[in-house]
Amino acid sequence: GEVKTLKSPEGIVEEEKQFARGFYWENTDGITNVKAYPGYYTYYMNDKPLPGGKANDSVFSYYIDGAENKAEFTGYVNHDGVDILSGKISNSAGFYTIEEINDVKLKGASKGDRILLNQNENIVIDGKEPVLKLKSASSIKYDSVKIDDPDTYKNEVIVLTEAEDFVEKSGAGGMYNTRTFMSGGAGVTNFNNFGDSMTWEFDVPENGNYDVVVKYVSWSSSIPGVAERVIEINGKLGLTQIAETGNYGSSPEEWIASRIKTEVALKKGKNKITVYPISGLWNVDWIGLVKSE
Repeated sequence: GEVKTLKSPEGIVEEEKQFARGFYWENTDGITNVKAYPGYYTYYMNDKPLPGGKANDSVFSYYIDGAENKAEFTGYVNHDGVDILSGKISNSAGFYTIEEINDVKLKGASKGDRILLNQNENIVIDGKEPVLKLKSASSIKYDSVKIDDPDTYKNEVIVLTEAEDFVEKSGAGGMYNTRTFMSGGAGVTNFNNFGDSMTWEFDVPENGNYDVVVKYVSWSSSIPGVAERVIEINGKLGLTQIAETGNYGSSPEEWIASRIKTEVALKKGKNKITVYPISGLWNVDWIGLVKSE
C-alpha cells in the first residue's frame, strides 16, 4: 500500500516529493519510490516499530571452488522478526561465478552470474536458509616478464594499439597528453580503481597463440613491488602480476613494459582485450600482441 508517513528515529518527517537532506520519496501507482544520495539512512514507515534489537551471532558456512569455509556474522532483528546478519567472507579479489545463492545478498547477484569481488567481500544474510557457493572465474595465473627497453621491444610487437584508443571503458580512466614523448603523443591515466575496466580491439593478422605486452609505469600497490591486473581475452579471464616502476613516468627512461604470457589462441580478425585493475596505480602508453614462444 501507499506510504503515508516516513520518519527518522529522531522524529524528522520527510515530506513527500521534497528533497530535504538528500532524500526524496513519492507514491506512484501504489509503489513507494525512494531516491537518496550515497550515505547511511535510518527511517521507518507508517509508525511501525524500529527493528527488534540485536540478533544472535551466527557462524555461516559457504563454499569457494568446492571447499567449505566458515565466517562469524553479526546483526539485528528486522521489523518482521527476521535476523539480518552481515560479515566478510575470505576470498581473493577477482571474478567469481555464482553457483548457488539463497537468502544472501551479494551485489545483487543471482545464480549463474559472474561478478567481480573485493578481497574479503562483505555479504548480508536475510533469511533462515542461507546458501552461497562460488567458483573462481579468474583463477588462471599468467606469468609476466619485465622489459626494460619497451621502445626497442616495440619492434617485436605484431599488432599494437595506443592506450588512448580504447573502444569501451567503465570508471574514470581516460586519455592524457601531458607526456609528449609517449607513443602517439598520449596515453591513459586514472585507470586505477577496483571495478573499473578498459577494452581495446586488435586486428590479428593470422591465427595463433599470443601474449599481451603493455608499456606503462606503476606505483602504490598494496603488494610490494608488483601491480595486479585481471586480463580478459575474448571472455577468458586470468590474473597477472606486473612489475612496479615506483614513479609517475615523467621521463622516457621511467617507462617499462611487461610481457604477459597469456598464450591465448586467437583467430585472424577482430579480437578484444579487457583489463581490470586489482591493486596498484598506473599510467599506460600502449598495449600490443606478440606470438607466444
